[in-house]
Amino acid sequence: MSVRTFIGIGLPLLMRQTLVSAQQAMRDTSPAWRDEKWVAEENLHVTVKFLGQLPNDLVTEVSNTLVTAAATLGAFQIRLGTILAVPRSHSATMLWAGIEEGRDATVDLAVALDLALASAGFSAETRPFRPHITLVRARSPRRVAFETIDAGDRAIHVSDDRSKRMSVRGVTLFSSTLTPYGPVYEERSFAPFAE
Repeated sequence: MSVRTFIGIGLPLLMRQTLVSAQQAMRDTSPAWRDEKWVAEENLHVTVKFLGQLPNDLVTEVSNTLVTAAATLGAFQIRLGTILAVPRSHSATMLWAGIEEGRDATVDLAVALDLALASAGFSAETRPFRPHITLVRARSPRRVAFETIDAGDRAIHVSDDRSKRMSVRGVTLFSSTLTPYGPVYEERSFAPFAE
């Protein structure tokens, strides 16, 4: 038996609520994007590494590798940045919330975990890591207007600082079960950083 897995940074409730406000502001501004695949509040996170289908015995091995690697790392802060149209605004397939503060630390985290997993026999990443939170996926590339991006940015900008900043104190190994109503994520293990 196997399970679809990824390593991520879970987000606190206040930050998720800020991102939901940004999602709603963008939907209100752009009818063309309303029916796309918006990420549910409980699924908002920063993906650090997607592992794909893993046999159950490898899930335990990954958990152990993460605990060992995380114990060598320190906590850091992240703060939400601006909304990004990916790959570009005139043919976007996704809208992301960027990471403003803590971007370099998040990249360093991804690189450190990738190296630890590669040493344990897992495939190394070939693409540069871009820290972000996926807010919506389009079914096909579509234009996104400046006003839509601006509405999302304003929703983040006006939120209380506690709602757009968090302390990252570890990483989570998640499983992802695909359903007709969207993916369901389950925390498999948590690897805390050294204090």
